[in-house]
Amino acid sequence: MTNTSTPVKFFKREAKILFKQVKANDDKALARVTSIIKDSNKISLMRVQHVIAVEHGFSKWEELINSSDFELQNAINKRQVTLSQLKPRSRTPLSSFYLGPKGIPTSLENETISTFFDQMTQREQEMYLNEDARAKELIGYR
Repeated sequence: MTNTSTPVKFFKREAKILFKQVKANDDKALARVTSIIKDSNKISLMRVQHVIAVEHGFSKWEELINSSDFELQNAINKRQVTLSQLKPRSRTPLSSFYLGPKGIPTSLENETISTFFDQMTQREQEMYLNEDARAKELIGYR
């Protein structure tokens, strides 16, 4: 085994592991893949390889494969540092709205609503607000 093939094997192994997790319907794996691939009905090993490439800063799998050993090792190290330094999810704009300015106490109801919005994705928040606005007849149907 040569040094140049070692990083490529790392990425191939990562893709195979992620693909197996997706096939086993692992929620975290599916979320990783669907955050990059919009058509989640047709997930193949090749598409998962693309996900791995994008997660490591490459535009596509071919770019990853054609990169130098140094670039690949750098991508591996950068990703490991990034994963180890993950911070808790930051506040969403709607959450911040309900919490109000810093330093001013917030009601328990607003804290509860803020936490509710923090647990949603941007798309889920949009859908929630659209449904709520339609129910109150604040906006019309499109």
